[in-house]
Amino acid sequence: MFKQRYKTVMGFGFHAPFGEDKFEMYSIKFFNKEGNQTIFKSFNKAEVLTLGKDLSNMLNVELYNTLI
Repeated sequence: MFKQRYKTVMGFGFHAPFGEDKFEMYSIKFFNKEGNQTIFKSFNKAEVLTLGKDLSNMLNVELYNTLI
């Protein structure tokens, strides 16, 4: 489970951006030898923590929690 920062830029092509919007989301990812796959994103930290713990128990996998 990770916290990630995102930024959106209003603009296109070579024009200067009209503005920026920055926000934080929380995500659950699965990892393997080739990399990772994001399976869930939310603005709600509690929702991600609950779902991450439930998935860990259901799938019998280790939970790596960076949100604590």
